[in-house]
Amino acid sequence: MADRTTVKIKYHLGTFAKQGRLTLLHEEDIQILNRAGLTVFQAKIYLAFALYGKQTIKSVAKTADIDRSNVYREISKLQELALLRKIMGTPNTYQAIPLQDAISVLLASRKREFEEMKKETKKLLRKTNDLQDYSMLEDEKLTVVPKSNAFIKSAMQNIKNIQTSNDTISSLKRFTQAMIYTFEIHRAALERGVTTRLIIEKPEEEMQLIKPVKTLMTYPNFQVKCTPNPPEVLGACFDNRKVSILLSPLADVEASPCFLTDHHSFVVLFHEYFESLWASAETVQNPSCQKAKTT
Repeated sequence: MADRTTVKIKYHLGTFAKQGRLTLLHEEDIQILNRAGLTVFQAKIYLAFALYGKQTIKSVAKTADIDRSNVYREISKLQELALLRKIMGTPNTYQAIPLQDAISVLLASRKREFEEMKKETKKLLRKTNDLQDYSMLEDEKLTVVPKSNAFIKSAMQNIKNIQTSNDTISSLKRFTQAMIYTFEIHRAALERGVTTRLIIEKPEEEMQLIKPVKTLMTYPNFQVKCTPNPPEVLGACFDNRKVSILLSPLADVEASPCFLTDHHSFVVLFHEYFESLWASAETVQNPSCQKAKTT
């Protein structure tokens, strides 16, 4: 209960004590008891008993100016709160406990309610924090892109959106197949100044590097390195912000779904894996250091 309200209740308690009984139920007194935890009807009924002594339900209904059916209901609740005592007789009468005691009961009840509310709000805050954490996880999307056209479209869109860097680990077979769909998009990215690094397994013969790949290699910002054996994990990292990891690395380019995410942990894991392969892989020399001519 707020200190200001407590002071007001005690002040009015002193007023009641000095005057003995008030001849009217003042609205402010009703509001104070309402703020202390009683309903308006309960406050009126209690004050009617406290100020005018024991009464029947009929007489208190008249004093409090409340319909008798409402008085019956509220008196039961006031008894549950231990603010009224029932005196058996014909008819039954009721008597209020002293106002000082009633205030103590109400303030103690409000204190318990406040403590319970603190516990509940702490639970709410924990839930809110969990929801915020979950919301952050939702912002970092984790998506499985199905095979076939959906995968091709996703790959093309990711390359189109690259701003600074594209680190790709692929097999020679898959990258050759992908060139059918992505050659022009790759070249446009290189024209924008995107740095592209590609890791593939070492071709048995130079002729296995198809013309589109050799064309891309003429750009100084397109670098290729080879590993002795096909990499076990295939995927790409775009701008160090999003990764795409193939779920069926041995399948053809149209037959493998991929795992696409911008979750920071996955980006870091793929980046570190790429850098470890890149450091030990063998550099493939560019056929020319000059930019390819476009038609």
